Amino acid sequence: MSKNLVIPILQKTTIRSAVGPNAPTVPVQALTDKTVMLYFSASWCPPCRAFTPALIDFYKQNKANKNFEVVFCSWDSNEKEFDTYYGTHPWLAMKRKDVDELANQLGVRTIPSLVVVNGVTGEIITKEGRMAVVKDPTAEHFPWEGMSFEEKKGLQLRSATVGLAMSLLAAAALYYYCYFLEKEVEEVPLDE
Repeated sequence: MSKNLVIPILQKTTIRSAVGPNAPTVPVQALTDKTVMLYFSASWCPPCRAFTPALIDFYKQNKANKNFEVVFCSWDSNEKEFDTYYGTHPWLAMKRKDVDELANQLGVRTIPSLVVVNGVTGEIITKEGRMAVVKDPTAEHFPWEGMSFEEKKGLQLRSATVGLAMSLLAAAALYYYCYFLEKEVEEVPLDE
């Protein structure tokens, strides 16, 4: 990725550290000596709501020992949804109006996405931050620079396998539910 892709975009926005119209802001310069994790998420997204607690745990467990900051990039459609969801997060957030430009520049098309950026150079370290957090919750290999293709492939394969297994279990549960529901319906006399 090209240098200084992210930092100039962040410099055009307001980074805040709390919910509300009068929330304190954080200068982008405070992020330039850190690894920055851009978390694209929304309150209406079930996979986001499932991943957010893992990211919160990662943040709380590793923040003191690693030099990073998470910046929430909300895809919520209004300020109320944003405030409610962001109110549960311990990290920073950028203004909603500026998220689309950043997502487009980074090629973010789905959520949840966690893009890890070198705050000094603005270079993207990995777009697979979500999988890295799941695979490396103690941040042993953080900031995941230099991950080989095989390591990333392994992360993707593991994630796809878990997703497939969950889909199959859900389909089986639905099948059995419908099967037993159908049995109950067949046993109900029609003249009642």
